[in-house]
Amino acid sequence: MKSKIILTCLVLCSFIELQAANTSVDEQLYQSLHGHGSMNVVVAVFAIILIGLFITLYRIERKITRLEKEIKN
Repeated sequence: MKSKIILTCLVLCSFIELQAANTSVDEQLYQSLHGHGSMNVVVAVFAIILIGLFITLYRIERKITRLEKEIKN
């Protein structure tokens, strides 16, 4: 029982350390991208990719609906 408690404490401590390290990496990445003006480019590219995916999904849905109607008739 005691070993489970110790193991749980070790896992929690390592998780907290990883979160702290991850936060500093995220902050460094944000400062790097924002400092060079690249953040706007990243957001714009991400938005274009999402819009493209949504348009593609919409067109596929329309084609499937049309094919289902043809099969019914």
